[in-house]
Amino acid sequence: MKLCPKCSQPFTPRKQNGINISKFCSDCQWIIKKEKHQKQVLKRREERKKETRKRKREDKSKSNLVFGKKVWATFIKYLKAKKSKGKEYACCYTCGRQFSIKELQGGHFKHRGRTKWKAIDFEFNHIQLQCSECNFAKSGEEYEFGKRLEQDFGEEWVREIIYRRNTEEPLTYEQLLEIKDKYEKLYDELQHQNSV
Repeated sequence: MKLCPKCSQPFTPRKQNGINISKFCSDCQWIIKKEKHQKQVLKRREERKKETRKRKREDKSKSNLVFGKKVWATFIKYLKAKKSKGKEYACCYTCGRQFSIKELQGGHFKHRGRTKWKAIDFEFNHIQLQCSECNFAKSGEEYEFGKRLEQDFGEEWVREIIYRRNTEEPLTYEQLLEIKDKYEKLYDELQHQNSV
């Protein structure tokens, strides 16, 4: 007989190959197993909650990224209509060659990166029409783009664009929605003006 260290009750330890394998009485062993199991269940539950919160944050950022692309498409549609003044052809901002409006893209002076949309990405004068060669193959022709912007809007304005690129917070879904609504409305007004 032995005393259980948990409840101080006498018990006969279980033996296997002549070695005591039970340190506690059967009642206490059952309680210890149950407590251990509950701790494991709580730990797994907490891990699942953390994983769910993490997944929701990722889903939200992905949804902003995906929705931002829709906002961008709306913005570019307006940009092309406004800068081409209803014509079928326009010039690339950096190389000056003429292209069909369908071939031109929205080029940034300061690129947005791949993960976050900022207000500067929808700044009308910051985005200009560029051919795909200048915009992609030549990485936006940043130097030439910057020189043209300085001529058109001034050196101080260009400095402000650079500052905003580095300091602005990413847009929320609600802000992206406001921008989309704004440019859809402007596009509709422009189409109405052009048809009159």
